[in-house]
Amino acid sequence: MNWIAFLQALTVCLLSILLEAFSASKSGREWFEKLNQPKYFLLFSLWYLVGGIYYVMAGAIAYRLFDDFDDPHFFLAISLLISILLANGLTNFLLFKRRSVMTFYFSIYVFTLIVSALFVELLQHDIISAVILLPYLVWLIYDIYYFHSLWKLNKQ
Repeated sequence: MNWIAFLQALTVCLLSILLEAFSASKSGREWFEKLNQPKYFLLFSLWYLVGGIYYVMAGAIAYRLFDDFDDPHFFLAISLLISILLANGLTNFLLFKRRSVMTFYFSIYVFTLIVSALFVELLQHDIISAVILLPYLVWLIYDIYYFHSLWKLNKQ
């Protein structure tokens, strides 16, 4: 085990978790829970499970990238991963602090493009990391569909 790569991956994920926590609020979560929900919504507690899986996935990919620091694809791949982690926290700001389902919904498209770019980059040099990321890409399809419906149900 490469402990330096592990600590780097852990640091990146913890900073992202802090940004995500800063971007959320108790009142924002309460507001979100009161929105009219589509038929196929997940309980809010399950979103925490998805978030936990997201960070395990991101941590595993970050570890693999930091462990192979000399790879010529490292800088682009780690930049895309860090962009995803930052964007995740910032989009939560749109949803929970600004309380804008519409803005959040449209931001998912940009976020999905960045995740897709990382996936394509990983396919070039680290198929295992690409496979780790693939379920999240599938999740984003649900996310887009869900937030589109949520936005339509709660237009003001």
